Amino acid sequence: MKRTITILLALTLALGAVSCGGNNGSTDTSADTSAEATVDTSADATVDTSAPAESETTTDAPVDILKKVWETYGEDEKFASTGGDFTDEIVEGPGAYSALDGDTLDSVLGFPAASIDKIDSAASFMHMMNANTFTSGAYHVKDSADIETLATELRDNIQARQWMCGFPETLVVASVGDVVISAFGKKAFIDTFVNKLSDLYPAANVIITEPIE
Repeated sequence: MKRTITILLALTLALGAVSCGGNNGSTDTSADTSAEATVDTSADATVDTSAPAESETTTDAPVDILKKVWETYGEDEKFASTGGDFTDEIVEGPGAYSALDGDTLDSVLGFPAASIDKIDSAASFMHMMNANTFTSGAYHVKDSADIETLATELRDNIQARQWMCGFPETLVVASVGDVVISAFGKKAFIDTFVNKLSDLYPAANVIITEPIE
């Protein structure tokens, strides 16, 4: 009985997060027009097309990378967060997906469903109350030659989304070894995440950083 209640609560939280994320085919009827939600269009989009610098190889799985980053957050930086697919219980902080489904990853994280064959594992880390405040997905790419292509596909798919429950400001796509990491949300949240990722993994390659259009 306790397990059933836990799963139902987890699903409720998941649906709440998704409902405030991107929804292809929907129109934004509740866009936040406050100063906090204003997109900084003065900043030019930056795409790093150069080859990643030679670096140490990491064998960390997508969920391990997100967990290690989350563990570096101070108490004053942390926020109500969750991740993964809630197979057994509500996860606080980053969580892994036990099964890969392109439509689910697209709906929740903005992962292009048609590219599902390029990855063999995934994890997520998102703001529990509003996915547009902060959402990150991490994906292990089967073939490292697909990293740059997947980064571009992620960018294009996320930029094409219709937004509800506010408007994310910034999009970043990076790589750590063979793991591609995307994150979108409020600029302050994205900046903190990228800084901590770079501090933890000095060889992390920030491939794309640009405002949400």
